[in-house]
Amino acid sequence: HQRFPLEHSPLRFGFCRHHPSERLDSVCLQCKEMYCRLCNEIGPHASQEHQGHVLMATVEAFQQAMQAVSPADVAHEKHLDSLRQAVQERHFQLMEVHANFEETQQQMDIVLRSALDQLERAQSRKTDFLQSMKRQVTSQ
Repeated sequence: HQRFPLEHSPLRFGFCRHHPSERLDSVCLQCKEMYCRLCNEIGPHASQEHQGHVLMATVEAFQQAMQAVSPADVAHEKHLDSLRQAVQERHFQLMEVHANFEETQQQMDIVLRSALDQLERAQSRKTDFLQSMKRQVTSQ
């Protein structure tokens, strides 16, 4: 066996199903389909709705796909970067919320301890008052 670079392959990506004598030589980046020369000139990809679509040679599209530098890969990497940044921002926000929560909890603990102390003092004063009233009643 002898290996040849892809661009030297006689069949490359096969033959067109609409024009069986023509090789598939281009890829539409919008349709994500391979077409032959005739498809793009007079065939199914020559219609008005496909006008303005970006075509790329099949060999070039294959090479970009193998090198992971296609526009989709670039867009995917950009999306991943934005997600990483969003996760990092959320992490910092969560750390701030946690710090605020702990501070608020400490302040609430102080307020609750103070309220409990006041209640205990009030209860003690009421108990003392009731005991003094009881002593007065029993002494009479």
